[in-house]
Amino acid sequence: LLDASVVGAGSLLVVKDEVGNPRANPNEITISASSGQTVDGAAHTAPLGGTLVSVTLYSNGVDKWFII
Repeated sequence: LLDASVVGAGSLLVVKDEVGNPRANPNEITISASSGQTVDGAAHTAPLGGTLVSVTLYSNGVDKWFII
């Protein structure tokens, strides 16, 4: 992820799996925070699962991202 302080407080980011076929492309999406930052209190998210899954995150503008 971009550094939360660079994007500013309240910034939203949507991550979307556009492939949607885990059997054809088994690469899972894991979102990692910038060094020293967190995503919902962790260094990275669990792999996103499901077909055509998406996740929306917002920044506190300092050092954290949160999943909506």
